[in-house]
Amino acid sequence: MKIQMEKVVGLGIGILVMVGLLAGCTEAESATETEAKPIEIGITQIVEHPSLDEIRQGIIDQLETEGFSDGQEIAIDFQNAQGAIENTQMIAQEFQSRKKDLIIAITTPSAQSMKNVIDGIPVVFSGVTDPEGAGLIGPGMTGVSNQAPIDKQFELLQKLVPDAKIIGMVYNSSEANSEFQVRKAQKQALQMGFELELAVITSTNEMGIALDQLLPKVDVLYTHQDNTIASAYPVVIEKAKEADVPVIGSVEQYIQQGAIAMDGVSDYQVGIQTGKMVARILKGASVDEIPFETVPETVLKVNEEALAFFGIVLPEDVQARLGE
Repeated sequence: MKIQMEKVVGLGIGILVMVGLLAGCTEAESATETEAKPIEIGITQIVEHPSLDEIRQGIIDQLETEGFSDGQEIAIDFQNAQGAIENTQMIAQEFQSRKKDLIIAITTPSAQSMKNVIDGIPVVFSGVTDPEGAGLIGPGMTGVSNQAPIDKQFELLQKLVPDAKIIGMVYNSSEANSEFQVRKAQKQALQMGFELELAVITSTNEMGIALDQLLPKVDVLYTHQDNTIASAYPVVIEKAKEADVPVIGSVEQYIQQGAIAMDGVSDYQVGIQTGKMVARILKGASVDEIPFETVPETVLKVNEEALAFFGIVLPEDVQARLGE
């Protein structure tokens, strides 16, 4: 009877040891899983078009360079608002409820919604023209502005279309960044002796009619950084060619689609600079210690085919810059 009891006790101790070992393994596996869990990053933009997509790609590429690859160290959740402000709010609420570790908001409308909704999560904006005017400077948020140097673009316009007296602009009155650029353009036009003719739209559907009314009145069309313009850019180029009005762009994607030239900020470089900022935060820097930045250098780009279409010959100083 004693021998049997010892066997039972021994068996019980063995079971307890085995349970303990299994529990230890489970805890170790759980700890390993916790350590391996990627950093959750939410990225959102108001709409998909080439300029904004270039910014996003620059961010992702730079993060990978910094050691944060999607699907490994980080997990990116990309949300497109499809051009609707109400969607930006829903995306912000979703990112908040899912407790993302960091949020990147591309464009002013998306960043403003994050500012209104997000609490306790660092937000980095990108592709925002006027962060201060849009109310995006404050606790928990920083980013990179893509503000274009309108003075340089008007100077380029003057060199390429020297007989131009009236500049046309189409802008979306519901976008704060667009109105900001119009005010800057008005001031710059006045300083340089140009007349500025404006057409107001609220959606891409209105672009064709607006251009039909505007183009007969102007000598050249200036296309600034406006998400509605970017989304309807093929229409802009088509209408401009029909009216024999050259188009000056403000971003590289406009040049690739048919504008004659730009002297502005590279969208991809905006993304690269944003990616560097995000990496600093992921490595431990506080979002509140990083002031918003602008891209210091501009790039000169021309579309040879578009120049030939309008019979424009590059001045020597512009040609020299292209050769640098």
